[in-house]
Amino acid sequence: MKHTMSGRLVAAACALVLATGCKTTDLTDPGPGKRVEVTLAQQSYVAGQSVDIVIRNLSGLTLRYPYGFCKMDLEREENSGWVTVASPDGCTFVLGFLGPRRSVEETYPLPTSISSGTYRLSMPMPWLASSTTAEPRLTTEPFQVTSGA
Repeated sequence: MKHTMSGRLVAAACALVLATGCKTTDLTDPGPGKRVEVTLAQQSYVAGQSVDIVIRNLSGLTLRYPYGFCKMDLEREENSGWVTVASPDGCTFVLGFLGPRRSVEETYPLPTSISSGTYRLSMPMPWLASSTTAEPRLTTEPFQVTSGA
């Protein structure tokens, strides 16, 4: 009798572990380069217009992001590669935090003087406090810009 009762308790405990093991937890981590996604409000802009960006933490971990995303570079596609055409000067150091499964919205004003073409924005990747290696830069999908002139 005692042996049967302990067998039932073990079976119940195993069932509980299996049932809860299938649920997602707040500590999920898709891994380096996969913790964050960036989306744009639209795919085409006019020079001088603002680009609205949403940066979303896909993990269950709090991430740090440097300079409040001030260090965004504007890159233009040229000869099958990307060339930086605008980079911010003198960002104030602000260490921001992006909570688990949270989003932050940023706005990037396009220069009025840029020519028509394919562009993207590139910025430092938000990282874990425990990270010891640099992650690739976070980039938006390419978008089209037409000259305002």
